[in-house]
Amino acid sequence: MCGVDTNRSKSDQSHDLSAIQPLANGLAFREDGNRKQWYPAWGGKIDEKVNAEFIQAVVERICENEQVS
Repeated sequence: MCGVDTNRSKSDQSHDLSAIQPLANGLAFREDGNRKQWYPAWGGKIDEKVNAEFIQAVVERICENEQVS
């Protein structure tokens, strides 16, 4: 969801995730075709708008995966 290559090592994935910065326009994601690339504010509070939107998207993805399983 954040554009991190999951084929890399866990250490590299963690480094890549920590390097993600929120978008300057205050939006939680950028759309690339039909795909959303998320930019959470890792250093911010969990209830900040961009983080709340990201968490909601994660919850929806988990629910969709559970329904398919």
